[in-house]
Amino acid sequence: DLDKPEGHALLNELESQGWRILGPSQFPDLNFDGDYYRTAVVLDLIQTNGEALILASRHQEAGRLQQAEALLRQILQVQPDCAPAWHTLGLVAHNAGKTDLAINLLEKAIACNGQVGLFHTNVGEMYRLLKNPDKAIEYGRMASARAPRLPSAHGNLGIAWFDKEEYEKA
Repeated sequence: DLDKPEGHALLNELESQGWRILGPSQFPDLNFDGDYYRTAVVLDLIQTNGEALILASRHQEAGRLQQAEALLRQILQVQPDCAPAWHTLGLVAHNAGKTDLAINLLEKAIACNGQVGLFHTNVGEMYRLLKNPDKAIEYGRMASARAPRLPSAHGNLGIAWFDKEEYEKA
């Protein structure tokens, strides 16, 4: 277990929630880049992956983008096919004003699990923000097909049609 310095907020927060903090010696295959306290935020991910994603989402929603990104990248280093982590990392990039990067990350989520309509609707919205209504419509259609009860899928698709000035389809 980690012998951490006092005042390390993220590690303290995780410990207070009952997480067991592990250091680089327990993960010899991971690259910690010599910055132990910035990246050694992993525990037993098999049991806590969902909790880690929830915490990362809370950080993202609260605007603590660096904390969210650090936690998500740690999850992805251990579990590179974790679609929700790629999705949330895409939202972090969007919140940071990096829409092109957000699209790339959201598309990685889709590559891991292409059946989640929310992933498609968010990629479509990113394309719409970049003034590419054709791609927004393409992803909006896929989102609506995969998640017919997801209001944002239909709403974003309608907005993309409106942006393209095809009002009858909006």
